[in-house]
Amino acid sequence: MNVFTRQYRGRTLLLTAVVFSLVWAQATVQSNRIDIGQLQKRGDVYYHPATNVPYTGDVYAAECEESDCYLSGSMRNGKFHGSYRTSDFGYDETGTYKDGKKDGDWVYHTINDDERLELKIEYYKDGVKYNEWKQDNSVWKLFDGNGKPTTINNTSYSFEKGILYNKNKTVLVDAGNKQGAYTIPNGVTSIERRAFSYCSGLTSIVIPNSVTSIGEGTFSGCNELTSVTIPSGLTTLNGFSFSHYHNLTAVEVASGNPRFTSEGGVLFSKDKTILIGYPAGREGTYTIPNGVTAIGNRAFFGCTGLTSINIPNSVKNIGKEAFSGCSGLISIIIPSGVTSIEYNAFNRCSGLISIIIKNPTPPPIENATFSSFKVKACTLYVPQGSAYAQTSGWNEFKHIGYMDANGKVLQVVSAPAASFAAARVAQEKVAKMQQTIDNYKKQLAECDVRKSDQCAFLMHTLGNIYYQQADLATASGGKPDYSMAIQTYQRLLNEYPSSSLSPSAKNILTDMEIKSLPLEQQQAARQKAQQTYLTTQMQQNIDTYKKQLAECRGDQCAVAMYMLGNTYYQQANINAMYVGVAKTDYSMVVQTFQRLLNEYPDSPYSPIVKQQLLKIETTQKRGY
Repeated sequence: MNVFTRQYRGRTLLLTAVVFSLVWAQATVQSNRIDIGQLQKRGDVYYHPATNVPYTGDVYAAECEESDCYLSGSMRNGKFHGSYRTSDFGYDETGTYKDGKKDGDWVYHTINDDERLELKIEYYKDGVKYNEWKQDNSVWKLFDGNGKPTTINNTSYSFEKGILYNKNKTVLVDAGNKQGAYTIPNGVTSIERRAFSYCSGLTSIVIPNSVTSIGEGTFSGCNELTSVTIPSGLTTLNGFSFSHYHNLTAVEVASGNPRFTSEGGVLFSKDKTILIGYPAGREGTYTIPNGVTAIGNRAFFGCTGLTSINIPNSVKNIGKEAFSGCSGLISIIIPSGVTSIEYNAFNRCSGLISIIIKNPTPPPIENATFSSFKVKACTLYVPQGSAYAQTSGWNEFKHIGYMDANGKVLQVVSAPAASFAAARVAQEKVAKMQQTIDNYKKQLAECDVRKSDQCAFLMHTLGNIYYQQADLATASGGKPDYSMAIQTYQRLLNEYPSSSLSPSAKNILTDMEIKSLPLEQQQAARQKAQQTYLTTQMQQNIDTYKKQLAECRGDQCAVAMYMLGNTYYQQANINAMYVGVAKTDYSMVVQTFQRLLNEYPDSPYSPIVKQQLLKIETTQKRGY
């Protein structure tokens, strides 16, 4: 497609998609929605399998329960009606149906063969495509339903300086490949879902007070962002819109905001009863403040550096995908106050080896709540006399331990039926993975060595599949053999040491070394590895920004100085996690930020720097 593109740098996400697209999942009917695979389609109408009447209600796709794909929609009288969204790695489609026909705006995001993220917007009326927005020779133009340029007056969109807006420029639809520091124009009231996603070169963002709404995943993949400030006018966040980018260490809130507040860089509702979002760039342990009653949807999504979480008894609800992708978590204690754990809350927490839940009454959960690790050596510890072993979802754990009122473990029993089913599913996955491995081995053998990026990418993907295949061995009753994964990653490092995928390969090799240790040694080893990795990464960033500052001219010096100070700040915050605030030296942060204020007092970074300096002063006074 000849449409608007921006560089997509999140290549390693494909590795997970390749593996998890092989996942087998049994179709199930859940609460008030049904797996679309269970419906019987005759012609263009879907029928309920039990009643044999045209289905009305919500649908989802069970085959996506343990993978990166997604489907959500509603039906009326057997046809799609209302909002609809489907996505998989490299594709996302969102729009509205009316009695089975597309109606209104449909937005498509696609990653093409060159790994660039493309955006196209189509307008439908009663199923007929009237026009579409796409790019032609670097200029946004309007085309008719047959793909021909048209002079029809467009009433929906406008385009200015690389940014796509609605017609009156109150809604920011897509930011393109926005780089460096960016200030959203005053007057914008809404930022659409994924508007800045994978703008990997975006280093800072200023959101004006006019913005009242930010869509889901708006800044996902913006890996250079280290902090974000919620403006005073914002009242609506659709999910945690700043999740899943790994340098973010703080989310701040402007004074006067009526809906949100920030404590220690963590985002809460104004009354601090809902924890909305935790910065994905943080490492180590976090204690949720007492008084929080709900952990919001996707609040800790993708926080791979989170190694321990302390949940107070005040928490009643754990939201959808709240801890999804927190692979650094090794154990977790769910207090007795928790009565609701929602869909995919702990999906892909692959490092978990023990879960302690203190509520004697099993909270209702869906089968995908603890997916992708429950078939491994994870033990569920529950109160003596409770019915977890007989409760749907909970009874899928291979090992269940029973505790007395003081938390002493009385016995651990196995669930043979669940273990057998898990082993059978794992064996099926391993067999399917072998087919994928053979395909990538063939592609790698035929790869032109002159195309080093392509060969390195194939090698990294192959190593990742070997890695996941080895992990599945535990569910089949065996021990993981990482030899092929290690061999493949070592080959990548030897043949392509300068590849952008080399750091990822090194991290995965370290992870495999840790997983080979006894369980009681893994947590300490993982924390040490994370500390080493972060120390190295921060020092590399500091050296880069110091060099840029020495060579800069004009306004670029303010940018380099801010980035250097912010990296010092991030380094200090990481150090505080291990030694505490009292023993952490913030002098380089203060020195750099004060220099920026002295030399560039009118810089757009000045208000942010003043806030950060005030926060440092407050943090040092209170000691946390």
